[in-house]
Amino acid sequence: MGLSKKNISLIKSLDIKKYRDKHNMFIAEGAKIVNDMLNANLPLNHIFAGEAYAKHIVLQYPNIEDKLILCTDNEIKKISRLNSPPEVIALAYKQESLIDIESLKSELCVSLDCIQDPGNFGTIIRLCNWFGIKNIICSTNSVDLYNPKVVQASMGGFIGVNVHYVDLPNFIEDYKTKTANPVYGTFMQGNDISQINKNLQSLIVFGNEGKGIGKDIEELIDIKITIPATVNQNYHVESLNISTAASVVVSAFKLG
Repeated sequence: MGLSKKNISLIKSLDIKKYRDKHNMFIAEGAKIVNDMLNANLPLNHIFAGEAYAKHIVLQYPNIEDKLILCTDNEIKKISRLNSPPEVIALAYKQESLIDIESLKSELCVSLDCIQDPGNFGTIIRLCNWFGIKNIICSTNSVDLYNPKVVQASMGGFIGVNVHYVDLPNFIEDYKTKTANPVYGTFMQGNDISQINKNLQSLIVFGNEGKGIGKDIEELIDIKITIPATVNQNYHVESLNISTAASVVVSAFKLG
């Protein structure tokens, strides 16, 4: 069975969040991500692949043969969102992440207030996966975890990280009450990240790419932190990209 018009229509529709929600599915592209999903036993609907990849993967996972749809290079190109179409594309089921605030007491967690860029979000997920951060708590107006660009940028990192969407001010209030852990927030003006006491049982909040942390969240921050800049006399940028800032802050906490 080759690629059908119905397959193409479904896959194209998953660019839009309401259809991802309707079908409870999302798209993942590339051998690295799809292999990671198979290794993690994530439930897959179908795998669209060229003959070479299909033969290889069936040897490793014989039970997925009924999910495989062999495709030509042109067919893969029709359903791919990448400039260089991959050898495999998977149609997978979304996973629900339940949150128990009290279970977060012994962890370092990351929170995102209204992050909008899918590339930034995917990079932050990948970063959290690298440093063993298990939970990311997002405001409900943040970009969707299963946006194809988020999935791609995370490079499979979404498999090992739980992403939760919550009413963020209410969550932070509950978090502070139930865990008694400090809440850090990143600002242009704050305590030098290299000089503060960094508690590994805490929550770090990062704000929107353009506006930063909202006022309703700012009121709940215990410790404001910043990354000090070394001023270049010829030219000085105004701020860091949010995913870059997250990399600096999280590594400062994790590596000391």
